Amino acid sequence: MIVSSLTDPLKRRLPPPDFHCGEYLELLGEDEIGSSPTVMFYCTLPTSTKEKEEEEDDDDGTATTKLTFACRDRSVGVLETTERKVHQDEMEAATQDQGMDPNFFDAGYTLAGRTGFQVWSATRIMVEALLFPLPPGDGERLTKIQRDLRSSSSKTTKILELGAGVGVVSTSLAASTGSQVLLSDLPTLVENSLLPNLKRNQTKNNHHHHHIVRSEGTSNNMVLPPSWLCTASRSVKLEDTEEEGERIVFPIGNKGGWASVCTIDWTKPLDVHVSSIASELDYIIASDCVWLKSMLDALLNTVDALFQQNKEATLLLSFQRRDSSDSNNMFTKIDTIVDSVHARGWTIDCLAWRDALVEGDADRKEVFLLEISSSS
Repeated sequence: MIVSSLTDPLKRRLPPPDFHCGEYLELLGEDEIGSSPTVMFYCTLPTSTKEKEEEEDDDDGTATTKLTFACRDRSVGVLETTERKVHQDEMEAATQDQGMDPNFFDAGYTLAGRTGFQVWSATRIMVEALLFPLPPGDGERLTKIQRDLRSSSSKTTKILELGAGVGVVSTSLAASTGSQVLLSDLPTLVENSLLPNLKRNQTKNNHHHHHIVRSEGTSNNMVLPPSWLCTASRSVKLEDTEEEGERIVFPIGNKGGWASVCTIDWTKPLDVHVSSIASELDYIIASDCVWLKSMLDALLNTVDALFQQNKEATLLLSFQRRDSSDSNNMFTKIDTIVDSVHARGWTIDCLAWRDALVEGDADRKEVFLLEISSSS
């Protein structure tokens, strides 16, 4: 069985003590994501000893070094039993007067796309494994990736996330490591989830730089956004842009990170602007977004188009096992992922795994962080 070959005991990760998540209900204005009330999901960031000494706790008891994301529903399989969560009865009571999904009739929007407005179980392992190294180590390959991400060298890591949803993984990477990240999803998710959440988490003392375009008279000490992110987001058309030609690139965190958005439909050829920056990517990431069989081939086709332009890029894919005894069920099996990768002549390796318990399930299921490469 393929699962047993991936679950090396030495690669099993326990929750790092410094990482915490939680969620709560909040009433937001009508211009915010979804309709009020909204589930606010938060997660902490890794901090240095000096930063820990300077921290002040928030009212909910978590550190101030955290990110917050507006969601339309509760997280699934993410939270530990000790972490703050919104219960189903609270959610039902708060949303009983809500009407139809406001994006129900959007072009290309599906019920599967609707799940992008909440946080899923495999998000956690990707954030934990990439940003919270465990002593004495996490395996040679994962340790190298961790070091590459937090390197202070002149080379900045460039990342494209496929199916970014609410943006937890990429925003955490930008804030914690200074990486430059491009978050992509369907147009509905980009405009109504990724964009408002990037605005929410942008560096507050630098917020007026999020759509800078160089012009005559620009101050020399003004921080300009990365050109490749400006290029990749060029074709994004949003109703709430402030001015013609605005580029949606945001400073994230205090380590020099940047983030932007673009739209990618896996069933269609890559947008020319996204295709033009493929050669600059170091990593492609995707978190818990191939859980339906119909999603897997479409995502791998998009990855293949990127690999054809950049043999050095690596795909980091996190996935929660959802196998069932019904061979005809609609969920993707871990065996299917491995077989599909091998069929394309690519290599796949498990960097880390843990298990998670999804509310309503009788048993805990493995959650994997996989590395996929086009070259052996």
